[in-house]
Amino acid sequence: PESIYADLNQGTIPEADRLLRDVWPARGHPPVHLAWPLTWTEDPYSDAYWRFRFYGLRYASNLLWAYGTTDDRRYLDKLVAILRSFAAHDATRTFDRLRFDNNHAAAYRAMVLVNTYEKLRRWGRLPPDLEAGLRGSIERLGAFLFDARHYEPGYNHGFNEGAALLLVADRFPELAGAAAWRATALERLEEMIASNLDADGVDIEN
Repeated sequence: PESIYADLNQGTIPEADRLLRDVWPARGHPPVHLAWPLTWTEDPYSDAYWRFRFYGLRYASNLLWAYGTTDDRRYLDKLVAILRSFAAHDATRTFDRLRFDNNHAAAYRAMVLVNTYEKLRRWGRLPPDLEAGLRGSIERLGAFLFDARHYEPGYNHGFNEGAALLLVADRFPELAGAAAWRATALERLEEMIASNLDADGVDIEN
């Protein structure tokens, strides 16, 4: 229930192993080595899709999957280190439209964080400091996605933004805004189904 999309529960060992060496994937470009610790301003190829995947934390799913599959502590330790670094930056950063505050990247980041939080907590592998940091980030993402300015109806982004808001609200119902977030997410998803699917049930993206 914590992972709306199947690909959040997938990964590969080669990708996870490269992340252990700080080598990150890059579609259309060679994998790129990023210095550790991360600065959270990385943009090695000036590529919008790379930023979307990286700042959506999509690549971290490889480490979560690899640890869950192999029980190899190296993958868990690297995942926790990346998330601690992210949470520390996220707690104090300013608005960053190019990287973190891209609406679609924020939606995927919310889905990745909820999935990771829930699985690590269930496995008894979520350190208290990281739990607090991720909850803060997830709550901020709920508020961000609830804002109508960060909802993009008419193409697939709207589905992902609505799905992410629903996921945050359902998995963290105790948060102050969760009830309103859930109602709004369902309204948006109904709107997307009515306006953005053709008679065969296919998303009309172009």
